[in-house]
Order: sequence, then C-alpha cells, then structure tokens
Amino acid sequence: MREPMDVVATSTIGRFIPSYEWQHIPEGVLSLCPGLEIDLPLDGRPRRARIPPRWRLAVWISHDHGFWRVDVARDTAVAHLRANAATHLRTQVDNVGLRYAGSADFLQNTETCEDIALFHRKADLQVLLLDN
Repeated sequence: MREPMDVVATSTIGRFIPSYEWQHIPEGVLSLCPGLEIDLPLDGRPRRARIPPRWRLAVWISHDHGFWRVDVARDTAVAHLRANAATHLRTQVDNVGLRYAGSADFLQNTETCEDIALFHRKADLQVLLLDN
C-alpha cells in the first residue's frame, strides 16, 4: 500500500519526534507529547500525528504579569512574538527579550517558531523585561 504524500516518516522505532508534517506513529509508542494533532483511524490505516498548523503558546512571566498567551504557527517570527509580549507587558518591543532557560543568547527576530523548535521547547521559553 502506498503512503499518502502528506505523511513523512522521520520517527525512529519506538520513539516519535513531532514535526509540522503528518507522520506515522511507530508501533510501540504508547504516549505522545501534549498538544499534537492526532489521527487514530478505525479502518486499519496507520496512526499519525503532527504539530498543529496553529497552536497556543502560554508562558508564565511573573506574579505581576501572569501568563502571556499567543497563537502561533510554524512561520510565526520571533519579532511577532516579541511585539505581542510587549503589548501584554504594556511596554515597547525594544524592552522585551525572548530566550530559552539556561541560555544567555536572545532569540533573533528573523527566526521562526519552526527554526527555534519552539513547540519542543515551549516550557523553556523565557520572556524578559530588559533595562534599556
């Protein structure tokens, strides 16, 4: 049987590495990371999953600012995320930096959510108010 053209097989046996493309879920994989779009057909076709085309990012900033939430897609630029976070924080975009926990480097404005593997690292994302 021929595989549909919109499915890629990039996972390894017993492990599933999500992407924005539909992928078959290998035998032996019993759990998937939260937030994936999952197709579990009852007609015998293989199970498959992907990162949804649009998904909700939620980042805890602080007790004063609470959670910042924004809908993102694979091509959402870091510049858009910074601008949206700045609106949430009621400040100028130049006062906001985004980085991953444990890194001193800020994410670059031209990078996209897919470039920075944001879906995989969303729990590590930090929103910082900068002293400009």
